[in-house]
Amino acid sequence: MSSQRRANATRPQQVTVAGFLTLFGSVFTLVGVIQGMSQLYSAGMSTFLRDLIGRQELASYDLTLDLARRTVKYMLMATGVFASAALVLGWFVLQRSRSSRIVLSVMGAITVLLTLLGGPQVWIVTFYVGSAVLLLWSKPARHWFTVPGDAGGPVMPPSSGGPAPADRPPQQPSGPPPQRDPDPPAGSPPPPAPPPPPAPRPR
Repeated sequence: MSSQRRANATRPQQVTVAGFLTLFGSVFTLVGVIQGMSQLYSAGMSTFLRDLIGRQELASYDLTLDLARRTVKYMLMATGVFASAALVLGWFVLQRSRSSRIVLSVMGAITVLLTLLGGPQVWIVTFYVGSAVLLLWSKPARHWFTVPGDAGGPVMPPSSGGPAPADRPPQQPSGPPPQRDPDPPAGSPPPPAPPPPPAPRPR
């Protein structure tokens, strides 16, 4: 029984791969966000934004260079917060946290939907995030996260195999037994009767 519990407590390979994919992807995204923020006001970024807002599909929105730069800045900030949260959740998933797996899966589903709308240029991100989410919900991963025990901790230790408290015999009180008066020997006269009470005096 104890060997089976220890086997159930072993982290499956699918969870390990999904957790490290999340950690690596989050760190890579944070590095990209930092680089993007540092180059936000560079000449190369300005040229890129001018070419972007000059496209025919965006010409009807009357975007300016300053508005486009602020939009990119807010998007980078949101991406940084998203990646930081995924980094923390990925670590707790490796520690067998069920709530972290659920939140990370929801964040992954949102990322997949957004990258699908982004076009084929970012579909590699869709495949990357989708693979990590699917690994978290594979059969070995589901079994590992539903093993009896703490929601995010180790498995409960097995019982020692002794009888249950209700099945154990009652314990005898400790200490010497109470003393009792010895019985009179056989053939001895009975003890004398107590004297009668005194008669009341006449008034």
